[in-house]
Amino acid sequence: MILRYFTYLHRKLKIPVMQNCYSLTLRLLALATMLFSGLAINAQSADSLASQRSIFDLLPEDEVAEVIITTDYKQLEANRKTDDYQPGHIQFKFKKELLLDMDMKIKCRGKFRRMKCDFPPLKLKFKKKDLRKKGLSEVNELKLVTHCLNDRAKSRELVIREYLIYKLYSIVSNYSFRVRLVKVRYAGQKKRLSKIKHYSILIEDGEDLANRYQAERFEDMGVNPDSLHRFQEICTSLFQYMISNSDYSYTMCRNTELIRLPDGRIVCIPYDFDFSCIVKAPYARANSHLGQRSICDRVYLGFPRPAEEVEPVLRYYEKKQDELLNYVNDFNLLPQSSRHEIMSYLKSFFDEIQDREHIMEVIQNSKGVM
Repeated sequence: MILRYFTYLHRKLKIPVMQNCYSLTLRLLALATMLFSGLAINAQSADSLASQRSIFDLLPEDEVAEVIITTDYKQLEANRKTDDYQPGHIQFKFKKELLLDMDMKIKCRGKFRRMKCDFPPLKLKFKKKDLRKKGLSEVNELKLVTHCLNDRAKSRELVIREYLIYKLYSIVSNYSFRVRLVKVRYAGQKKRLSKIKHYSILIEDGEDLANRYQAERFEDMGVNPDSLHRFQEICTSLFQYMISNSDYSYTMCRNTELIRLPDGRIVCIPYDFDFSCIVKAPYARANSHLGQRSICDRVYLGFPRPAEEVEPVLRYYEKKQDELLNYVNDFNLLPQSSRHEIMSYLKSFFDEIQDREHIMEVIQNSKGVM
């Protein structure tokens, strides 16, 4: 391999022929060493990014921490239709321990929920220098799925159902967003802290996601089906089909994060599941253009794939069936009636894929490429 680099460098750099072969070898060896050192540094940088703690890592994984957000909420509401950030402050607390106390900027985010929710979803942005002072990575953004509705009981159920979907997806895929279920209290400019705690979901930033997999974000509009990680794309599309979520698109990069792995393959990672049958958000509507009469009518939106590529994924799902159903059954944040309803709907998916001829036809006639 080094000899090939010597030859390449000799031709590329147009090094004159020398009678002293030893001198030539030394020069080429020095250049090759510099090249390999650069590659090694880049590899170490990727490893460092993947291992460095981010602000997201301050929160416990399977416990519910408290988050306190202070900002001018009248201004936030006035800026609902804009992408303007405004000053804010945030605290993370867990079991009386203060995990984070930091200034930040905050704005409304999203499209549909931004306009339909009583309280919009939020995006939080931190100063990179503040993160560096705390020994954290410079990934400085977080998404917050808020309670949306003023009805506390209903909003709690909706948020926790969506959180459950993120956890279920992490069971079937090696590539998924990390999420944290938190209770958020809001304080206005006069720092009068609300006694009401709203369940919300903090989602790691796409840059943090890409760093964990030593990948890079793929932000081009449109993606070639042949460039995708085939197994993972089918797995993701079947998951969306299983929960009956039609509010996503690979080609339009809607509610989907795309990352390019070191081997060049592109992985699609979903987020925002409020239009799924599992969540059943009150504002969610069936997509008549896809032939839905109800949001619980399943529609396959992945790319058509040959049977020899689909079959291994179907068998994989069958192996995961018990794990998925058991996770829902043991998910005590939801009442038993809700868990039974969700389990029943998931079971209907597993019954459906037993009919291989039917599910292959569904995939071959995908609505996602219309």
